[in-house]
Amino acid sequence: MDGIDIPGHFIIPEDELEWEFSTSGGPGGQHANRSATRVELRWDYQHSRALSLAEKTRIKRKAGARAGGGV
Repeated sequence: MDGIDIPGHFIIPEDELEWEFSTSGGPGGQHANRSATRVELRWDYQHSRALSLAEKTRIKRKAGARAGGGV
């Protein structure tokens, strides 16, 4: 299965990941302002096939508001 391996725990399937590329702000000159050097990776753990219900509940409890409301 292709995806991101969390060693000793599980693999996040590639089709559950959402990648977004954009220009980054701040220093770096013209290259940083014109190139998509900023990457945001989202994973909707609540709907993931990689986790059990107990694992999803634990993430929600430990991360709280940082876990967000989905993707």
